[in-house]
Amino acid sequence: MRASNPVWNEAIVSEVKPYVDAASTMTLGGTLSKIAFLGLLMLSTALYSWLRIWSAPDDAALYIIVGGLGGLVVGFVITVWPPKAKWLAPIYALFEGTLVGSLSAVFERQYPGIVIQAVGLTLAIFFLLLLAYAAGWVKATDEFTLGVSVATGAILVLYLADFVLRLFGRNVPFIHETGWIGIGFSVFVVIVAALNLVL
Repeated sequence: MRASNPVWNEAIVSEVKPYVDAASTMTLGGTLSKIAFLGLLMLSTALYSWLRIWSAPDDAALYIIVGGLGGLVVGFVITVWPPKAKWLAPIYALFEGTLVGSLSAVFERQYPGIVIQAVGLTLAIFFLLLLAYAAGWVKATDEFTLGVSVATGAILVLYLADFVLRLFGRNVPFIHETGWIGIGFSVFVVIVAALNLVL
C-alpha cells in the first residue's frame, strides 16, 4: 500500500496488523460515520473557540497555541503509536477544532467574509472528491500520484521563486493578478490541492 500519510506507510501498517481483527474490514460506510463523528467533534471546539475569540480577541493567542501544540503532540503520538489511534483521534479532532476556530476568528476579524468562502469551498471540494472516490472516478494509481506530486512540486517552486523575487522588489507575473491568466492559474492550484486529498 502506498500513501503520503505517514500513519499509513508500509512499516507502520505491518506493526499494526497483529492488533487488527482479521474478520473486521474497512467499509466506505464505516469510514464515513467515523469522519462524521470526528468532524462533529472538531466543529464543536471550532465553534466554541470562534465565539470565545469573537467576544474576547485577546484570548486568540492562547487558543491558537493550545490547539496547535496539542494537535501536533497528539498527531505525533498517533504516528509513532498507531494502535492507539482510535482513542487518540477524537482528542486530535478537539485540538484541531480549537486551532481552526481560533485562526478563523482572527482572519475573519481582519478580512470580513473570507472564512465563509474558505469553508464553503473546502466543504464543496471534500464532498465532490468523496463522491468521485466512492464512484470510482478517481483512483490513486502510481501514474496519478506521480502527476499530482510533480504538479504540487512545480507550484511550490513557483511560489518559492515569487517569495525570493519579492525580497528584491520583483515578483512572478500573473499569479497574483485578477486577469484570465491569474484566475486560470488559481483554479489550477485549487484543483491540484484538491487532488492531493486523494493521495
